[in-house]
Amino acid sequence: GGQVAVGTQDLPGAAGVVPASARRPALLALAAYLLLAVGLTVGPLPQNEMLDSLVALIGRFTGGVSELAVEAPSNVLLFVPLGFLLARGFPSWPGPAVWALCVLGSVGVEAIQAGFLPGRVPSVLDVAMNGLGAAIGVLLAHLLTRRAHAQSVRQQ
Repeated sequence: GGQVAVGTQDLPGAAGVVPASARRPALLALAAYLLLAVGLTVGPLPQNEMLDSLVALIGRFTGGVSELAVEAPSNVLLFVPLGFLLARGFPSWPGPAVWALCVLGSVGVEAIQAGFLPGRVPSVLDVAMNGLGAAIGVLLAHLLTRRAHAQSVRQQ
């Protein structure tokens, strides 16, 4: 094999070894995602206006849709990348631990919204939907790692 820089060695994951070449992009994407997620969840962006615009846009194509029908899936989709990127970036962490960290992050966001952001309404449903999204992301990362591991074993 080639030389590996310090801190970039391959790490074992739940379904095999995740190469450093897969970890580095995941960690960079995770940093960018976290900046975006913080801006969307606790930043100064007017959430109600964003949700209303999204409902109107989807309503144009569907003939009408409720806020809940847009907000719930949006909360799921918001946390899929977090679960996926955390699991890929930190492959030695067990999947349930990655998921729990995501859920704790969601609870933290809701607490910040409740305590410090007037006009933002914290929601247990948001935490549940974020948790579902994180679980999907962790599962996708696990499946990808498992598939890559199976392919590398077949090639040997």
